[in-house]
Amino acid sequence: FLYFIGTTASNMASGRSRLCAVVAVGLVACAMNLAAASPCVGLNVAAWNGVALAVPSYTLVMRTGATDIPAMTCFTVGPGTQNSAGRYRGNWRQLTNGHQTYGYAPTTFRDHVKGSGGGIGGGGRRWNRGHLVADRYFNDNSDKANTYFMANMVPQLYHCNGGWWSHTVEAFVNSYMDNHAQNGDWVFVGTEGNFPDRNNPAQSQYPGDNANDNPVAKTTHGVQHVAWMWTAICKKNKGGYMLAAGNPNNRYCYPQHTGAMPAALNGVIGLLNGICGTRKLWGSWATNA
Repeated sequence: FLYFIGTTASNMASGRSRLCAVVAVGLVACAMNLAAASPCVGLNVAAWNGVALAVPSYTLVMRTGATDIPAMTCFTVGPGTQNSAGRYRGNWRQLTNGHQTYGYAPTTFRDHVKGSGGGIGGGGRRWNRGHLVADRYFNDNSDKANTYFMANMVPQLYHCNGGWWSHTVEAFVNSYMDNHAQNGDWVFVGTEGNFPDRNNPAQSQYPGDNANDNPVAKTTHGVQHVAWMWTAICKKNKGGYMLAAGNPNNRYCYPQHTGAMPAALNGVIGLLNGICGTRKLWGSWATNA
């Protein structure tokens, strides 16, 4: 069945609902209420092992049985994503649909990272709430604000978030989207795998962010870390796609992948092959192509 929450006549007329959620796995029926018909509308959600939530301007698929961990997000390139690289300081909050809440509570995340010796913010050992769909991908402040759901983030080390992920992955997506010829293309951002549980008694240490660092002591109030974050730009009409991936638990996102991909992403690649066509090297399409 389908929920529409806070939908107004003006939002319906503009093709956008404030929130609609598809909770029947494999059934996606929100097309008329998604801006530019997000690619998730045409997908079998069961293939992504999750529940699809239609947030204004993008679609969010949560992992099956894990309401706090995002599996994949996607949105359509268009006027709302052009000249959008400006940042926005949003209010992190949980995403609520009826009686179901998605994403960790902000206080849970703070409690999780504070024992790392770094906490939240900047610096080598500090953790960020790493966006999947970044605020910089939209030019409207209301769309930027809607990226600050805890369901749209995973723990990501500060230098990874503000370094390679920002300058190599997100910046390229922004440049690519600024060309109006790319309108109608799709951007996917997702996660894969789990990093060792910081709260598992059998593993009292959490790996450091590079070989020269001391391991981070385990903390309480555990938040699941994912093994990989990935981004794909998918040309319309199965024109191919580019894929980049990195480890959010390493300060340099190592190992970084823009060519050959780790075996852990074979399932993601198989799904993208079916949706987008043949994979190309990251950056192989000029942003003005």
